[in-house]
Amino acid sequence: MSADSIGGSPRAAPAARARAQAAVRLALGLVLVAALALGLGAGGSRASSESSPQALIAQPVIGLPVEKPVLIGSTPGESAGESWGYATRGREFQIVRYEPAGGWQIQPPARDAHGAPLLGFKPAPGPLGGRTTPEGGVAIVGEDASKADQLLVRNPHGEFAEATPPATLAPGETLFAPNGEGVLMAPVDQPGAGTAVFIVPFEPQGRAQSTVLLYDGHSWSREPICSGPPDGSEGCGELPAGFRVLALDATSTDNAWLLAKTGAAGEALALFQRTTSGGEARWVRRALGASGSLGASFEQAAHSVEDPATHAHLSVTIAPLTNGQPLTATTEGVWIDGQLTISGSGEPSSFTLYYDIAKGTVAASWCSVPPAAASLCTNPLESSLPFGPYRSFAWGGGGPFGQRAITGLPNGVTLELAGSHFEPILGLGGEAGTRAGAAFSSPQEGWLAEPEQLPLTHLTTQPA
Repeated sequence: MSADSIGGSPRAAPAARARAQAAVRLALGLVLVAALALGLGAGGSRASSESSPQALIAQPVIGLPVEKPVLIGSTPGESAGESWGYATRGREFQIVRYEPAGGWQIQPPARDAHGAPLLGFKPAPGPLGGRTTPEGGVAIVGEDASKADQLLVRNPHGEFAEATPPATLAPGETLFAPNGEGVLMAPVDQPGAGTAVFIVPFEPQGRAQSTVLLYDGHSWSREPICSGPPDGSEGCGELPAGFRVLALDATSTDNAWLLAKTGAAGEALALFQRTTSGGEARWVRRALGASGSLGASFEQAAHSVEDPATHAHLSVTIAPLTNGQPLTATTEGVWIDGQLTISGSGEPSSFTLYYDIAKGTVAASWCSVPPAAASLCTNPLESSLPFGPYRSFAWGGGGPFGQRAITGLPNGVTLELAGSHFEPILGLGGEAGTRAGAAFSSPQEGWLAEPEQLPLTHLTTQPA
């Protein structure tokens, strides 16, 4: 880019101003990359080669074939490093794919139910309008040219196609939030049977979200969310009108979870798991731990604690995050994100916890709170979690709690779990990894998109 385009006149066109901003961001990014390579990052970051032999480096990438892409995830089981995103140009919906040998490239258009190129598709807003599976499955929620809800699905090694319209939707239900950013969706791999997709539909105001939809690649079915005992001995029970699903995630049809706000007084976190015991699929509540355990404490909305410095009794309120992606599942555990508010402390503090599936209890928690709430925290959390849109990626193995990356922190910072500690990974600034999404093929390889601007941020241990 020329120097003239960076220092243009005050009457420069919006496109020229955007190019100038991108150039400045790129220059700053290159300075950051140089600093990271020299180990000059913030204290505690993995920018220093002394802190990690696999230090992630943030590098800018320009020259994409689309404008304003949204990144949705990676499919490393199909091809190492493969990642996906999309963009909209007029009535044209563009899907992009990255693979190391060829870079980012536009893919063939999705097909409608008649096999013709799909026109007029508009994806749901926000970073969760599309999701991926490890083996190559992709699902994207949006609406067609007639404003009808629509789901696009890709099977591993296949093309994108319009799913059968969801005839199971009840009156007033929608596949994504009618206003604002909201999609509750999780695609999963079905070995030998393609991609399946779980979706929690949004209900009209005043009606509980009581159902999870399952698209199995051919047809749709409805699965109830139950308030009764997990064994089904008392049936599903009726959910209160205030019951609201906050997040949904799954690694398979046998390992699917949702996080809910029940609307019941005194309750904080409510975790539900899909079960098919008795031959009927339903979603049942799982306790976060036995009575008196750490997990049980997080199920209660309010606590009274003693300040060790003043011996005064303080009130602590627990709540799940209601933005971004507050639930992340692996084959071994489930991550839940939330916030703690301590009376007299002003702003809420962040927490994240790890639920061990095999043990059926919360195994550890991380909090950024004062000593008064230390009993709720087994580990410190040096950075607050995002209070706006963000993405979360997790993998089993590699440590006592697996591995995890959280995007969307201020200035393009990403948190990554190293052993039992979260460490910041410096980015290129701005809002990278927020509402324009992210894609991680592994803890050592990821992409962050910046809303409205380029470049992309490539997080890698092998910078070009």
